[in-house]
Amino acid sequence: MPEQIEIEFKNLLSENEYHELFNAFKMEEIAPIVQENIYLDTPDFQLKKHHAALRVRVKANNNGEITLKTPLPQGLLETNIPLTPSEVISFMETHVLPIKDELETKLTALDISQPDVHVFASLKTKRLEKKLSSDILLVLDESWYHGQHDYELEVEASSYDSGKQFFESLLQNHHIQTRPTPNKIQRAMNAT
Repeated sequence: MPEQIEIEFKNLLSENEYHELFNAFKMEEIAPIVQENIYLDTPDFQLKKHHAALRVRVKANNNGEITLKTPLPQGLLETNIPLTPSEVISFMETHVLPIKDELETKLTALDISQPDVHVFASLKTKRLEKKLSSDILLVLDESWYHGQHDYELEVEASSYDSGKQFFESLLQNHHIQTRPTPNKIQRAMNAT
């Protein structure tokens, strides 16, 4: 059960800003990653109340993973549990998570039982990722969900300070307005 600390900075983009960054960073050289995120919570949104998020991410060839994100003082603790193609197919047909002991342990710590979580939203993304340095990953996302279509910039960093400095400089250098950017699960949930 791989775990990692996720430090990222996000900003919604206009279509023009997206294409400007696409061209500036030569993203046409990058093969897009198309994935679908299926978001889960309890009927009374206990995960949301804990500032946590649970998703199943489906990738090409029915590869997938369950991801539980829980808050840290700076960033998120991301717990990833791989799914086999047969588990992904079963989940897509039934919307019932396969029983995973490591997920049950994490949810129990939040006083949530795995059978209590249900699908409430989904979002499809075409993602472009470019490693700019050992510390900085630039991500451009184009997403579709519940009749909505948006563009987003993400900067993932190994340290908060270097990530924040790069992110703010990037916005300033490309004359991009800072916008409140709810995460994808919030945007998908708000659109349902």
